[in-house]
Amino acid sequence: MILSIRILPNKIPEVWDSIKFAVSQVNSLTGNRLENYLNHVLAELLNEKMHCFIRISENRELLTVVLVRFMANPITDDKTLLLDLVYSFSAIKEDELQSIMDKFKQLAKNSGCSEIMAYSYIPRMFELLEGMGMEYKIRVYSYELERK
Repeated sequence: MILSIRILPNKIPEVWDSIKFAVSQVNSLTGNRLENYLNHVLAELLNEKMHCFIRISENRELLTVVLVRFMANPITDDKTLLLDLVYSFSAIKEDELQSIMDKFKQLAKNSGCSEIMAYSYIPRMFELLEGMGMEYKIRVYSYELERK
C-alpha cells in the first residue's frame, strides 16, 4: 500500500535532503541562485506558505515529493492551488499520477480553490499534466539580456 503524507513544518528537516534533491532536479538554477531558491523554499515550508506531501511505499521508500502553495488573485479573490513541484524518484504509472491528482483536486475543493495550476519547462511533464486533464493557458517567453 502506498501512503500519501503531508509533512508538517516541524518534520521538514527529516525530509529536507530529499526535497533539496527534487528541487535541484527539476530546476534550471545552479550555484548561488539554486542555494538562494532552496533557502526560500525552506522558509516557505517552515512558515506554512508552501506545503510538502510525500508518497512512500510499504517498505517506507520515498516515491514522490510534491510541493504546493495556495495563491489568491488580489483582484478577484479566486484561490488557486499551485503544484509547485512534482518529483518522482522512479517511473510513475499514469494511474498513480491520476491518484495523486485526485487527492489534490479534493484538497483544492476543500480549501475553496477554483483551480489547480502547475508550470514546468519539462516536455514530459507537459504530457503528464495534460493526461491528468489539465490544459495550458499561457506561454511565457524570455529574453536573457546577458547570454552566456
